[in-house]
Amino acid sequence: MALIQCKNVSLAYDGTVVAEQLDFSVRRGEYLCIVGENGSGKSTLMNILGCLDRPTTGDYFLDGQELGRASGDERAKVRNRKIGFVFQSYNLIPSLTADENIRLPLAYRGLSADECEKRVSSALDRVGLANLAKRFPREMSGGQQQRIAIARAVAADPPLILADEPTGNLDSGIRDEIMEIFHELNKNGRTVVLITHDEQVASTAHRVITINNGKLIC
Repeated sequence: MALIQCKNVSLAYDGTVVAEQLDFSVRRGEYLCIVGENGSGKSTLMNILGCLDRPTTGDYFLDGQELGRASGDERAKVRNRKIGFVFQSYNLIPSLTADENIRLPLAYRGLSADECEKRVSSALDRVGLANLAKRFPREMSGGQQQRIAIARAVAADPPLILADEPTGNLDSGIRDEIMEIFHELNKNGRTVVLITHDEQVASTAHRVITINNGKLIC
């Protein structure tokens, strides 16, 4: 059963087409890598899948809900409940500690303080950084920051993890550790869509598709 369906999705900015006739699906529980060179349209596709951008034409379904024509508020609710994001630059809030960065999106969901605490603790344990709960991002290495970003993404228990070049700023040893976390999440039932230009990272996925000039080459 498909968790994601793109049906002839296109996106244009100021008349310039940046994604054209994207037509593919992602099965629930699949681990998919999307590869392409810089400027190929990978991040544009991520923005569509993550409900950050709305397609100019076509239909985008996530978990059976059509979101291509949904309002900004509707898409924000879906992002908060169904999608966990992991970015190349980590996107942690510098003024918050590790546990506070993880707790913030949970609080936006209206969870109780006790429930937030349980989820934060569980997420930190999952990435092996419970001992860094009270550290600020500046006090952590790049690999540690990325682990915290992954913990933040999974704490709300979303069905979909979207990762945009999550190992791009990391050396090969740390890269392998981060990828092992993604594979473990996938083994435990999460659908993972990972965008990368690293062929070694992509080689471990269930399926790989290529994007070039805003078009998919499957």
